Amino acid sequence: MRCRVGLVLVATLLATATVQADQNSRARVRAFAALPDWTGYWEQDYLQLGVSGEPATLDQGYGATKLWFADPPYNAKWEARYRARPAPANHTYCVWGFPTIMDSPYSQFELVVTPEQTLFIPVVLTAIRQIFTDGRSHPAADDLLPSIMGDSIGHWEGDTLVIDTIGRTAGPIGDLNDLSDQAHFIERLRLLSHDRLQDELTIEDPVALARPWKVTLTYKRMKTMDRLVPIDCQNDRNPIVNGKFTIAPAPHE
Repeated sequence: MRCRVGLVLVATLLATATVQADQNSRARVRAFAALPDWTGYWEQDYLQLGVSGEPATLDQGYGATKLWFADPPYNAKWEARYRARPAPANHTYCVWGFPTIMDSPYSQFELVVTPEQTLFIPVVLTAIRQIFTDGRSHPAADDLLPSIMGDSIGHWEGDTLVIDTIGRTAGPIGDLNDLSDQAHFIERLRLLSHDRLQDELTIEDPVALARPWKVTLTYKRMKTMDRLVPIDCQNDRNPIVNGKFTIAPAPHE
């Protein structure tokens, strides 16, 4: 019995060593070197946020974003549904999914790029967005588990990451607009300059949209930030009062 346990242990150690060797192989090092430099923290280039993740000038609110307050090219049925919705009451969102996190009031994020996947780590830590670039396909329909982030796979075309996303659960983008569970997203993500990133997003939804919805989003690298401060949505220090953001005292104050 001891001999068998020892053999299993040796085999496990050898397998682990092989995986580690593959992770540091010359081919993988070359693949890393060929990737663009997206290191760091990013935010929309039209909206200045402070270290708390809120707009730098709270009493000015967020202003319009290209997705959150957008009027999508709905078909007649969904347009009537959209127009009939009452204006939402002031409230706090604690769940943020895709594509909302790409252009919402809280869309500061960190990028981590490896040969196998690219990670979007948002300041609102609802979930981390994974884009697999290891050659895999989307799961088969019977195995696909819908989620607020959807399932994303990608491939590189030079310095452009082309991302294909399906499996997003039906639901809102912002206060009024939403998409069905049949929405399909294609993104082309690339650097315009060292400190400016562009995301060309095309949304197709055969249930809700009359035609593809195309949105171009741009971000700037945050040079003054060395970490993201997660937003504690359940302990709201910035309640909305009369349509404006305020700062509430901490519970112990």
